[in-house]
Amino acid sequence: MRLLLFVSLIFGLPSIKAQIIGVDVAGNYLYSGQWDRAIQTLNFNRTAFGTQPLLRYGFSVGTQYRIKREASPFGFSLRYGMVSSVNNFPGRRTVLQLHQLAIHGQYTMKPIEGRSLYLCFSGGLLSTLLLKKIESQYYVYDDQLARAVGIGPELSARLYYTCLEKSKLKFSPFLALSFSPFLWSPKTEALINQTSGLTSNAYTLLTQVNGGFIIPFN
Repeated sequence: MRLLLFVSLIFGLPSIKAQIIGVDVAGNYLYSGQWDRAIQTLNFNRTAFGTQPLLRYGFSVGTQYRIKREASPFGFSLRYGMVSSVNNFPGRRTVLQLHQLAIHGQYTMKPIEGRSLYLCFSGGLLSTLLLKKIESQYYVYDDQLARAVGIGPELSARLYYTCLEKSKLKFSPFLALSFSPFLWSPKTEALINQTSGLTSNAYTLLTQVNGGFIIPFN
């Protein structure tokens, strides 16, 4: 559903006088100390995930748009990502999936003089969906799909390096740091650990590091 919404937004945004200027792909590293504490309690009680943290690595894909004005530094971006964790504890394979959808307004600075480096700062809204699978089946509680939905603000900074430029085609690796100071996701602990308020509260702090590349179209 979120991937469908992401695709719909990609094709719908040009109608509001914006042009797509690039597509990016990245690997993700995510850290949430609060969620890690929840899974450590699960480790202690059931050893379901051994000593591994809750969620760490994943991927993301995104598109960037510019307001339809020549050389405008203002624009916005869409990003879909998924971070997962898999445990093959004997007799019980458990998978946690955190789906993310973010929309940001952004400001892109001019390249640093004499270099192919430039910075982009952005901020916006991050929504998340946490799901759990046991033995390839999504976890169901009271005949309903068990899930934890989250939403909150997100700030991000990206550093780009243009290493290939030929005609209108460019190739730019980037490194990004994203920070969500209070993601509201009240059902996460219950989905992870079948407890509530024991190791976390409704809000959590998320930090993500992304490394990948963008192919600009302009």
